[in-house]
Formats: sequence, C-alpha cells, structure tokens
Amino acid sequence: MSTRRIDILIAAGFAVLLLANIAHHEMWRDETLAWMIVRTAHSPAGLFAALHYDGHPGLWHLLLWPATWVTTDPVAIKVVHAPIGLAIIGLVALASPFSRLERVLILGGYYLGFEYLVISRNYAIGILLALLHAQARVRAPDKVLLNSALLALMANTNVYAAIFSGVLALDYARERVVAGMALRRIIPGGALYVAGLLIALATVWPAADMSREITNPLAQAYNFSLFVYSFIYFAATGLVSVIWPPNDIIGDAAVLPYVVVAVALTVTVVQVFRPRPWLAAVFLTTLAATTLFGHLVYTASYRHFGITTIAFLTCLWIARGQGAAPSRIGQVLLALGFLGGAPAVITHWQEPFSMGGATARWIAASEYAARPLFGWPDAHTATVAAFLDRDIAMPQCGCVGPRAVFDRARDGFRREDLPVAVNRMMTAPSLLLMVADLSPEEITAFAGQGILVRLVQSQIAAWSDESYRIYTLDRVMPPATSTPSRS
Repeated sequence: MSTRRIDILIAAGFAVLLLANIAHHEMWRDETLAWMIVRTAHSPAGLFAALHYDGHPGLWHLLLWPATWVTTDPVAIKVVHAPIGLAIIGLVALASPFSRLERVLILGGYYLGFEYLVISRNYAIGILLALLHAQARVRAPDKVLLNSALLALMANTNVYAAIFSGVLALDYARERVVAGMALRRIIPGGALYVAGLLIALATVWPAADMSREITNPLAQAYNFSLFVYSFIYFAATGLVSVIWPPNDIIGDAAVLPYVVVAVALTVTVVQVFRPRPWLAAVFLTTLAATTLFGHLVYTASYRHFGITTIAFLTCLWIARGQGAAPSRIGQVLLALGFLGGAPAVITHWQEPFSMGGATARWIAASEYAARPLFGWPDAHTATVAAFLDRDIAMPQCGCVGPRAVFDRARDGFRREDLPVAVNRMMTAPSLLLMVADLSPEEITAFAGQGILVRLVQSQIAAWSDESYRIYTLDRVMPPATSTPSRS
C-alpha cells in the first residue's frame, strides 16, 4: 500500500471516530450557552452586548448565527463544529510535517482526540487557525497579510488563543525582520493583526455590572497557592492530561512533586526547541502569560489548560517545517499527551457527558411538560431550558429568561435562600431542577413557604456535573411575603 493511502486511511479513521463521538456526545452548558446567546441576540449589536458577560470573542458565535436562522435545536452546534474538527484532522494527517506515528499520537491525544474536537465550542476554530498559520508560515512566510489575517481571526476565538496569537504575531514579525523584509511590507500585516486583536479585546471587555463571582481581576493577586495551581495545570496537565493533582493539596507540601513534574516538563519542551531558541521563547511566553491570566483574572479549567499542548504542537510544526529533525524527546512528550485520549473517549461512551438533553426529553414527554421551570444553579440548569427552547426562572438572579446572564444580580445568592426566592417568584405549579438532592431540611424550608416539594425524577448518570433532580412545586399555602437574605 502506498504511503499516501496509509495517510488517507489514518485521516479517514480519525474522521469516522470524530463523527461518531460528536453524534454520541451529550452537550453541556458551555456549548448550549453559546447557542442561546446567538439565538437571543437578534442583531450584531445585541450579540456584542451579550458577549460582554460571556468572556469570549465573537467568531464562534458568528459561525453559529446562520444555523439559528433555520432551527432552534441546539444540536445544530454539532453540525457547525464537525467540519472544523474534520479540517484539523485532515490538516494534521495529510499536510503536517510530522511522522506517521506522531500524527497518530497528536490526533489520539486527550485535547485533540476529545476535549477540543468532540465538545463543540470555540476552541477548535482557534486550533485550526493556529495550525493554518504554522503551515502558512512554513510554506508562504512572505505572505504577510495571509499570516496576519489568520492570527487576527485566531485572536477572536477565545482568550487563550488570543494570548497565543499575540506571541506568535510578535515572533512572526521578528522572523520577517531577520529575513530582511522591508518594514513597509510588514506594517500593513501588523496593522491588520492589531485591528483584529482590538476587536477581540473590545468584545471580551467585561460589562460594568459583570458578576464578581465569575471573575474578579487581581482579587487573588497575592494568593500564592492559586499561582502554583495555575502553573501546575498549564505546565503539566496542559501537556499530559492525566496529571491532575487534587485541589486540596494545593499549598501543602504534597504539591511539591507536581511542581517538580511541571518544571521538568517545561524544561523538556525547551530542550526540544534548543536549536531554535525563538520557538522555545514562544512556548515559554505563552505558558507564562496563560499562567498569569489563570492566576490574576479567571481560574482556569481542563478546557483552558490545553493551550499549552496547542502552543507546543504549533511551535513543533514550525520547527519541523523549517527543517528540524524529529526529536525523541518531542515524541516522548507527544506520547505522554496521548495517554489521556482513549480513557476520555471510553468514559464518554460509558457515561453521558451531560444529562441536559435527556432531562429535557423526559420533561417534554411527562405530564408536567406545561409547568414553568425553576432551576438552580442557573448556569447548570439553563442547559435543560435550551433543549426545551423555553424560559427558565432563575432564583439566583430573581429573573426569568432562556439563559443565565453573568451579571451582579446573581452575586451573593446562597443555596439557603432558595425556598424564599422561589416562593417570591412562583405563580403556578412548577418544576424545580437541581444538580444535587434537596435535603430534608430544605424540603421543610420550602414547606415553611407554603410549597410542597416532591421528587419525581432523577437523571444522575452524567460524567460532568450536569446530573439533575426534578421536583414538583405545588403551593399548599398562600405565598409568604419574606424576601431572601443576601450575604
């Protein structure tokens, strides 16, 4: 069999696996939130205003927009996302400068094998643009406007991609200057990139009444434990997803081995790029910037840590494309990154990622289908409302709507406030969605507000934190007049 046919078979195999995984995937709140933001925006100005509460630039939302013209079903997100994932697979399997083994390790790793290509969010489009820039930088380094446009678009996918795009843009400009390119040719590309970056910054700039519980920049500036947490997860988990230290050891002596591993992995990456120190600088700068962002602005999670893998792959692509020989150390890092891919996919087939869709289907088919919905926490339970294409009452903000809005109206709400808040908002027999069981004391507190609470269904098989309990709410006494306390 020819070499080309083997490459095509590898691409086809990963493409079939991706499509099967996407079809099987049960979408969760971050996926459906993007859909509902677009569904309810009604205009570009409305979308721009909504994104100030979301923390993400708007390119992914603009890609979703046409789908909302033809359907209200959030499953359309998968239809938009799948071609992006397939393009990444095709690019890596058929056009990358990696060996066949390396391509398999890359596509089968946790981040490309599951987190970014199966879960339909704005990260895959950022990866595609980063890899397209790597390819363009190798094949067409003098096409300044092309490379700048790819980086400008990349900046408008997510904050971590924007950080990485800025580092890449600076290094690309350095490379063109060293290559002797005239500034008059570089400046238009720089202006194009800066314009794209400014659009991204204008979009993600938080609204004046943005929730302090979602992000409170600099509030943890002197929390050294949080800095250690951020560094470990970006430097270690971002390269090897199976490295996941328990949160309760952060700040204790038990965290020291994880710090050593994170430092060792960082030094190993630098060793891979030792013949090209500027690429080591790109990786280290990206790692430092994302670590600080996770420390100072927004505490990161699994979906964010993978920017380290994307930075490593992009830099490795550029190095190989410019003639660097394969590195055993680099292949070991790719193999370590591969470790988390298969377990994630297997778990994904054993446990639904979210029970949001299943819960919505149960409600729609039940005798309670016409009842108004209450949900707590708002962001988690709004997933169900998105699949039902209905509003949900959110006691956390004292509001009713199709999605959670992360403004300060929701700040300070405590779970113990729930009975009083529901009593204040409830006007008819309703359903209450919870992600955890109500305790006997809480049920008694509802009774004290004149509301009979009864568990009618549990949807608790989710891999993520989106398992649901469905309670009926029926008023047995006139509504009380008390108001929820605020801490």
